[in-house]
Amino acid sequence: MQGRRFLLLLGSLLALYVPAIHGDISFTWLDEPINMTRWPGPYSADLDLDANGIVDFILQTENLVFEIVPQTGNAVLAWPYPPPDAGSLVIQPAAGQSIGETPLPGSTWWEDESLFSAWNNIGSIGIWVPPNEAGYFGIRFTIDSGSHYGWVYLDNSWGAAGGGDILGWAYETTPYTSILAGAVPEPTTFMLLGIGSLVVLARIRRKNRRIGSPRLTREG
Repeated sequence: MQGRRFLLLLGSLLALYVPAIHGDISFTWLDEPINMTRWPGPYSADLDLDANGIVDFILQTENLVFEIVPQTGNAVLAWPYPPPDAGSLVIQPAAGQSIGETPLPGSTWWEDESLFSAWNNIGSIGIWVPPNEAGYFGIRFTIDSGSHYGWVYLDNSWGAAGGGDILGWAYETTPYTSILAGAVPEPTTFMLLGIGSLVVLARIRRKNRRIGSPRLTREG
């Protein structure tokens, strides 16, 4: 199973080897993932994508409900619940899909809290559940009054234990400029191969750390 996921991720990253990408991309890959596996919670973590001291998004989990909360004026690509229900599900653009002003078909730029996954004794809801537990989600956030588009990589393999891991992100430094899901600065085959390897190593490290500890005690 892990080998299949690695090949799928590696293939999607290699598909992003394109001759030109407009604008400049800021890329962050974390040495230690932001881990949201904090059953039963509540637990939250801040995302400051451009490291300017301003929180752009808040990740939160409680009782196996894992969500993201955009801060003022920011948004995630999401699929709204059909009326009369309220709320939305964070969608998962495929590698290489454009993230920009025009939302992907069926989605919208959602400025309120949006759901990754939720679990109970009869099953789960959300898009970020097997077999689609890992991938990119699209974000829009503000820097100096300009809208910037980007992607964040989430591995939600442990969603049934409260939440997943944020491994990294990238965004266009030029405002109002679209970005491809998974794109990094001047992507080369070697750089993309390195990213795929980091994902696998992170999963192995987490798996080894969690053997024998199916439940975590409450923190925060």
